[in-house]
Amino acid sequence: MRILKGAIRLSRYKEVLGTVFVLSFFGVLLAQHNTEVLNYQLIPIIILANLGATTFAFMINDVEDAEDDARDPKKAKRNPISAGLLSHFEGTTISMLMFIVSLILFALLGELVFLVGASMLIIGFLYSWRRIRLKGLPFIDMISHGYFLGGAALLVSYLAFAQLSIEILLAFLGVFLVSLGGDMFNEIRDYESDKKAKLKNTVSVLGLKPSIFLRYFFTVVGLGLLGFTILSIFSLLNIPAVIVGIVLTVLLSLYTIFISKESILDYDNIMFYNPLLAIV
Repeated sequence: MRILKGAIRLSRYKEVLGTVFVLSFFGVLLAQHNTEVLNYQLIPIIILANLGATTFAFMINDVEDAEDDARDPKKAKRNPISAGLLSHFEGTTISMLMFIVSLILFALLGELVFLVGASMLIIGFLYSWRRIRLKGLPFIDMISHGYFLGGAALLVSYLAFAQLSIEILLAFLGVFLVSLGGDMFNEIRDYESDKKAKLKNTVSVLGLKPSIFLRYFFTVVGLGLLGFTILSIFSLLNIPAVIVGIVLTVLLSLYTIFISKESILDYDNIMFYNPLLAIV
């Protein structure tokens, strides 16, 4: 029971589910625009593979950061290894099992998808692994984050059905930039604790003010590209559903900002409004 509870906390499923579902279905939607027939039986495999790979990235991050998180009371409570719920060995074992399961699922989706999925898993591992720790390398940290926690999941869901196209490249760049904005938010939020841990990342090199500007710049440009991509396939969309989705998203965003007092770009709370974006 202890290990099960620890594994659930280690998965950080609340931060993963919404994003994975939106990216997976968005990729399928784009593929539908560029192919005649879709094998809908592949969709559950796509979602599970993306879910497993993204969960693995969060898991191995907490495993490798357990020592640093123990210095911060808030992070120590959230991280099940720092909190003593799981040992480092148990956390590593659970993470690697997730890695293997995800890799097998990617293999079921074809060679190209397997390569993208494998790269997603490997970069997710190297991002946190202390011997390399890509997140401690300025600028490389953002590029790797934009890929394995954003763009790669979209590519997987698209390439399972269709060949590369202008739409998927624009959408990939949009998701990549939004993920970059998310990474910069995390680095800005963790600036002081990362400084104590002597972690050298993009924000520590650029400074807080330029980083805050870039965070919004990347996010706005990324959302703009995604909006343009959606408009390019607008004939596939149900206009009333789009309007309802926009209204609900705006209302929930206002709630997030003014009632719950959270930032709309707080990626710890993305599960509250991200699923609504699937309507759009």
